[in-house]
Amino acid sequence: MFTNQALIISCFLASKGDVDLLGRALVKLAPLIYTETNLLLQNSVNGGDYPYDEIPSFSLYHVLGVLVCWLPKTLPAEQHSVVQQTIEAVTQYHLQNDIHKPLEANLESVFDVEEVLAEIVQEKPELATLIDVSPESVSERAKAVYQRLRLECRGLQWGQNVLLDTVGLIEDNSWTLNIEEEPRTSRKPKTQTEMKALTDSILFAFAKSRVLAVDTAVPNIAISQNLLQSIAGSSESARNWQAGLLQPLQKLSLITTIPKLTDWDLLTDNDAIDQFLQPLNDANATQLVSEALIPYLDYHGSWMVLGKWLEQFCNSSLADGNNLATLEQNYAKLTTLLSQSVLIDELSNNHPDVAAEFVCLVVSQIYVCPVVSLEIFMAMKQCLAYLTGLLSSDESSLDFTPHDLQDAQLAALTETKNVRDVGLLLQVKPALGSIESAERLVESAQRLYSSGLSVVDILQLSGSSEELQAKELNKFLANETSELHSDERQWAAVLNSVYWLFDNTAYFRKMKRSSLDKAVLERIMDTRSLQVAGVFLEFSQMKASDYDLVLSQYSWGFYNKATNLDTSIGWLKSCLECLDLWDAAYISLGVSTRPDDFVKLKGLVSSFPLLLRYKVYFETGVPLTPKNLYEIHDAGKVVMKILELNLKAYLDLDRLEPLFFQLEMGFSGIKTDAEPARLRLQMMCLEYAMANQDFAFSSNLSLDLLYEPSDAAIAQIQHSWAALFQVCKYTSEDELSGGSAQLMVQLKVCSLLLLYVPVEFYGAVLAQWQLLESDLAQRHDSGTQKPRETGLSRIQRSLNSAALEVIDGNGGLISWAFGASN
Repeated sequence: MFTNQALIISCFLASKGDVDLLGRALVKLAPLIYTETNLLLQNSVNGGDYPYDEIPSFSLYHVLGVLVCWLPKTLPAEQHSVVQQTIEAVTQYHLQNDIHKPLEANLESVFDVEEVLAEIVQEKPELATLIDVSPESVSERAKAVYQRLRLECRGLQWGQNVLLDTVGLIEDNSWTLNIEEEPRTSRKPKTQTEMKALTDSILFAFAKSRVLAVDTAVPNIAISQNLLQSIAGSSESARNWQAGLLQPLQKLSLITTIPKLTDWDLLTDNDAIDQFLQPLNDANATQLVSEALIPYLDYHGSWMVLGKWLEQFCNSSLADGNNLATLEQNYAKLTTLLSQSVLIDELSNNHPDVAAEFVCLVVSQIYVCPVVSLEIFMAMKQCLAYLTGLLSSDESSLDFTPHDLQDAQLAALTETKNVRDVGLLLQVKPALGSIESAERLVESAQRLYSSGLSVVDILQLSGSSEELQAKELNKFLANETSELHSDERQWAAVLNSVYWLFDNTAYFRKMKRSSLDKAVLERIMDTRSLQVAGVFLEFSQMKASDYDLVLSQYSWGFYNKATNLDTSIGWLKSCLECLDLWDAAYISLGVSTRPDDFVKLKGLVSSFPLLLRYKVYFETGVPLTPKNLYEIHDAGKVVMKILELNLKAYLDLDRLEPLFFQLEMGFSGIKTDAEPARLRLQMMCLEYAMANQDFAFSSNLSLDLLYEPSDAAIAQIQHSWAALFQVCKYTSEDELSGGSAQLMVQLKVCSLLLLYVPVEFYGAVLAQWQLLESDLAQRHDSGTQKPRETGLSRIQRSLNSAALEVIDGNGGLISWAFGASN
């Protein structure tokens, strides 16, 4: 009866916020509180159940529960002193009470309750209406209070375990467990220090529940911290709770909206960590990690929850893998988290198991990243760089290379949505080798980004056939170089990527180096980016024969496509650049001899700027093309056409000579000996000079040829003596008019020609020499000079000899020569 009345009055005063009267009342009721608490404890020891919140009582558990629930939520923090007063009163009563007395002796204090209640009612008469009723009514009201107390306290972490955690305030905890092993009278009372510790523990338990109650109505972490300090500021547990939860949540509340404290306790570990990391970004990372997340994890007591969160985070990334934007956001968040050095240091120094989890999970996630972008590649590289800080020296020394995966394993790899399974499949270890292997994979994926391959595709590439590897490599080259043209710097970057992939990864390991070089060279040819040849040669390991195979095909192709002879533009420019590359390749290999195709093309292309100085065609109205020129395949025929179409071209021997040399080399593929070619050209020019009746040029050239000739010149003279003989037979109007200068020159040419003319033609040349000698003698005959031969008679003799030459088809020039002497 009195217990129920005390409970009802306490609830009423608490609900009205009359903390002064309530505090004084509870201090006076301290003996009752002490005795009721002991009765509950004894009930438990004697085998009773433990539902303290269902047993009508005025125990410390129930009294503090009333204060948790019924005190106004807006009550100022400093007015919660009633709690401290109550606990201190019960504590003092315990210290003053003789614990050696039987428990029943202390029940005498119950009979003082009526007097205490009367004093309270006298001070606050309106309380009389609550207790001056029938015992049944009081009992019903008390039951209602107990029910409400039971419901509300459980939601505020004020449950039956609170009394168990603080039974030491009454006796040693061991009393509830070993009551029959040790007589009660053998235990010593607790010291003041021990009682202070127990008081702090009860204060914290109450303060925590009260904070939850207030936060439910007025969610404000600052208010909650102030309330905790006011009630249990001296409690170490309270300080830990504040530092490990309230302060981190206050930091978090400055960044994002946080749940109420009662809702926070309902969160799973993963959801709680997600509350801290969901708003993480570069701007708030330092504050969020160092001032909120780390203190929370320390208070939580198990850092492994962070590893569990990371696993779920990585799995969610795989589940949303087709959403590129989401994946980029996740990698950005992961990069930001790993960039916090304070977190890396904490994991590596104090939580190596979690650090190992981080390495394996992040590396495994990278291996099965379903879609990629340049942003994701950068984030991956940063993550891997940060992961090295999580390795111990022992772990760093371990090696790791992904083993070759069979088709079934690759299929499992692409289908799994759990990064832990991926790690097991790939045998990922928390070692530097794992990180370095992943770095190579990411670097490869980034370099092959334009091919549209995912990380998994690239991982599978190493086990594919040589044909597929070559196909992907050519695809990559085509994508990367489609718009490069002749930008040497950009080509250098592409080639560096290609050869890095070949030399440092196994993704193209079935291809030969020669195949790679050939593919790159052909791509350069296809894009006509021959100005970057120097860059390619720095990487190439091709043999001379390999160069010949590719460059011969492309250079002739360029040559045959050209529609004019201008080497500064179009296909001929590409042909010339191709030849320059060919030559540079041979120089780099230290090979001095060039192949026939190179020599031919070099000669032909080099002749075109010289040809452009002349008018030349073989069909009227049809321009000469490189392909048509090569089909002629006769340098002499080309020069003869030039002499035919360009009247004074024979005068320009210095220009015709290099042109003739180049054409000879272009048609034969052999570098022509200079002297024989020059002599042949001179003979052609001599013939056209005579056709143009240019005796001065012809005679001078003839004398040059006949004066102290070399062996090669003698051979050419013997082969083409008829052209020189024409100079000897030439007749002009000036000479017929009586001049002797021409005759003297002709006589000199003829006399020199007699030295080298073939034997069978000697007689004809001799006869002409005699004729010239005779004419000259007649013109120098003085005094008795006979009438000079008229021009008509001289011309008549020449015509007669010419006629004889034409008529005598067998005698040829011999018949013509003898006819001239007659």
